[in-house]
Amino acid sequence: MDEFQALLECEGNWTGSNRIQTTPTDTIQESISRLAVTPILNRTFLRIDQEWSWEGQPQSGSFLIGYSRQSKQATVHWIDSWHNGVRVMPLVGAFENTGQGKCMLVVNGTFPVEPGLDWGWRITFQFNGAQLKIDMVCLPPEGFPELGWVWSEFQRI
Repeated sequence: MDEFQALLECEGNWTGSNRIQTTPTDTIQESISRLAVTPILNRTFLRIDQEWSWEGQPQSGSFLIGYSRQSKQATVHWIDSWHNGVRVMPLVGAFENTGQGKCMLVVNGTFPVEPGLDWGWRITFQFNGAQLKIDMVCLPPEGFPELGWVWSEFQRI
């Protein structure tokens, strides 16, 4: 079984926590979070729908994940109510086998910040049969430190 197939095996409902820290000096905001992981289009894509809250307001987002076994490249389209607004953020990356039955998908994408240089996100999905983690790091233009983190951990329901 390849890594994408292992990710497809995460199908189902998950519950856990979502933690957000927007700057190094900000307090970490934590909320309960839920995931629905759904293979679609004959299991050629995977959709991950997430619900959480930020400052007491409900939020939601989705990742649509595809994988080319030929090029070994993963593509992700990310939408959400908290960060992306009306835009889709495309991200590209690859799977890594971390050993001990765990797999990881690491993808990177950028978004425009007017009037300056584009910023980015690095999103890491770590998974095995019982746990699923999604870690996100906001990446300012080159030369600046990371700014903004999201850590989510889930267990199957």
